[in-house]
Amino acid sequence: MSNYSQIILYGPKDSLALNDTNKYIKGVQIDAELGAIATAIATKLDTPVKGLSVGSNANSYAQTITSNTTTGQSYGLNITAGTNSSDTALAISSATGNNLLKIGGDGTITAGSPATSITPNSGSFVGQFTGYGSTLTSTCNWYKIGQFAVLQIGAVSGTSTSTSFTLSNVPSAIIPPTTTQVIALSGPTFTNNGGQGTDVAAIITTGTNTLSFLNGGSSTAWTASGTKGFSNSIVLSWMVV
Repeated sequence: MSNYSQIILYGPKDSLALNDTNKYIKGVQIDAELGAIATAIATKLDTPVKGLSVGSNANSYAQTITSNTTTGQSYGLNITAGTNSSDTALAISSATGNNLLKIGGDGTITAGSPATSITPNSGSFVGQFTGYGSTLTSTCNWYKIGQFAVLQIGAVSGTSTSTSFTLSNVPSAIIPPTTTQVIALSGPTFTNNGGQGTDVAAIITTGTNTLSFLNGGSSTAWTASGTKGFSNSIVLSWMVV
């Protein structure tokens, strides 16, 4: 980008004598002046800048943004995009074109190649447990970052009329694409007909959004009807892949 510098000073010509040859203004002088102005204008960036591509030399950053150091007033860069997931506020790719990081207009964050969502997400719901004379409920909270899901289930205990013990309304956001065993534990937290659960497992089933608690590891149900549940809140985790 070039700056314009005046070639000829025209004001001093006013004080020269009438017949002084330096007093005259020539066309070639005006052409040179206007040419310098045109060159400076043509090499300046328009505002707003559109389609700007910034390159760099070897071992150097293409662009560095430095803000002021005043606390509460330091702003480096503000990028505005549309509000849909198809809009892109920020995209970082490798030299081969693979996506490394993308922030969509709706706030969705994806990373890696192929792209994987890493946008934190969470929610809560009233968990409904079936297999009892009446449906039991407890407050449940779920969290998801990328492909990692966590489910916190509130304490619940009741008398079952069958050998089943199932949480029936797990949110689709944390359901894996295939039926998955997500936990295998034993301890006083779990109760089976009033006693301690043994080798308790939990199977989350895709398509039905159910989380079934099994007793005896690989068995399909608890050993008998009666009191079933867990005395404390429990946390389960699995990969949503």
